[in-house]
Amino acid sequence: MKRVGIILPQLLVTAAGLWYVFHDPQRPPQIAEALRHASLSWVLLGWICYSVVEVRDRLIVQTLHLRPGT
Repeated sequence: MKRVGIILPQLLVTAAGLWYVFHDPQRPPQIAEALRHASLSWVLLGWICYSVVEVRDRLIVQTLHLRPGT
């Protein structure tokens, strides 16, 4: 039950964010146009940085769960 209490707000915030970005019909073409003009090196650098953050966070969570006495 505790897990549902964490996952449900995450899903609601994600859905609200997606709705906010995509509720305007002009927004998706604007995003596509921006990505077409974006430098591939910057997009890849952003993906790499985000991946590093995700891996780091996963390692922190796993370390916290493996501590004795918790």
